[in-house]
Amino acid sequence: VTLPADIWKQLKEAAERFSVTRLEQALQSLEVGEDPHRKVAAFLKQLIHEGDIDQVSAFLDKVNKG
Repeated sequence: VTLPADIWKQLKEAAERFSVTRLEQALQSLEVGEDPHRKVAAFLKQLIHEGDIDQVSAFLDKVNKG
């Protein structure tokens, strides 16, 4: 999966700041996108719900951005 660079950056910065609000705002763009993006958004929302922001950041480090 390749995430749009601008959304990836928003997500990464929000994760680094442990900002749940900003993470959720950035995810809104993915939720209305293509199916792979919606799946990523659902996965990240689950991590956020569990309070595992470190895993959000680790996941983003492995995702392509473009």
